[in-house]
Amino acid sequence: MFQTISYRLGWVLLVALLLFLGGPSLRSKEVPSQAAKVAEKEQKDPAVLSAKPLKIEAGDDELHKLLKERYNAAVAELQARSEEVRSGPGSTEKLFDAARKVLRSE
Repeated sequence: MFQTISYRLGWVLLVALLLFLGGPSLRSKEVPSQAAKVAEKEQKDPAVLSAKPLKIEAGDDELHKLLKERYNAAVAELQARSEEVRSGPGSTEKLFDAARKVLRSE
C-alpha cells in the first residue's frame, strides 16, 4: 500500500516539477505574442477617425451641400470626442453620441 502511494506521489511530484520548470518557458513565449497582438489592435483607430472632410462640389444642389456639411461636422465632433476620451476627462457617452451622429449623417 505504501509503495503504491509513494509511486503515485513520485509521479505527481515529477509532473509538478516539469510543469513548474517548463511552464514559465512555454508561457514566456506565448505571452509576448498575445500582448503584441493586443497592443497592435489597440493602436489601430477606426477609419472614421482619420476620415477627410467631404468636398462640396460646384454642381451640388443645396440639399447635398447641407448633407456634406452635416457629415463633416459630425466627423469633426467624433474626432474631437475621441481625443477627449484618450486624454482622460472625456466621457464615452458623448463619444458614442458623436458616433451615432456620424451614422445618421451618412
